[in-house]
Amino acid sequence: MSPIPALAVASLLGSSGSLRAASAFVAGEAFAVGAIVTVIVVVAAGSLDDSLGSTLAVMQLAIAALLALLLVAHSRRAQEEPASTRILAALDGVGLSVAFVSGAAMVVVNPKNLALALAGGAAILELDQTGSSNVVNILVFTAVAVSLLSAEVVAYALMPRTTAWLLARGRELTLRHERVVVNAVLLSLSLLFFMRGLLDLLR
Repeated sequence: MSPIPALAVASLLGSSGSLRAASAFVAGEAFAVGAIVTVIVVVAAGSLDDSLGSTLAVMQLAIAALLALLLVAHSRRAQEEPASTRILAALDGVGLSVAFVSGAAMVVVNPKNLALALAGGAAILELDQTGSSNVVNILVFTAVAVSLLSAEVVAYALMPRTTAWLLARGRELTLRHERVVVNAVLLSLSLLFFMRGLLDLLR
């Protein structure tokens, strides 16, 4: 849901590190998402009781509030240089280890991506509160979370020239309209989690 990781992968694919660095970045992001979701599920699964439903509802409302605050903060920084510009410049020509850590940090440090990972853990608990299929659900959620980034890497490996051209055009277009894209994503997700949390709380 965040354009910055997709832009980061596109930037890495166009740098000297190319395919290996981009793959390491995607692996780092997948590791962070999977670890966060696993911790949420394991901790909550150890204390399953009748209050779990209300706890998950409150968590979703808290995520909605966080996303709304991020939307306000992002809108107020309209005149500043977009964060993605600085991030992409810092990733230029990095090694595999730095790319991996950068991918993980993109989830852990970015409040929006962290909130979505926490929401993933909550959704998995809602799907299966018995814990019988949590491992499969965590793996599926993690795969879906990095599916766009993985698609960029796979497409580049199969058709490097065509993919490089498409990614360059996509990167240019996204950077040009980044503020609108990010604001739209934050607003949509904030409303979604608010409605889900409110409905779950009123059940």
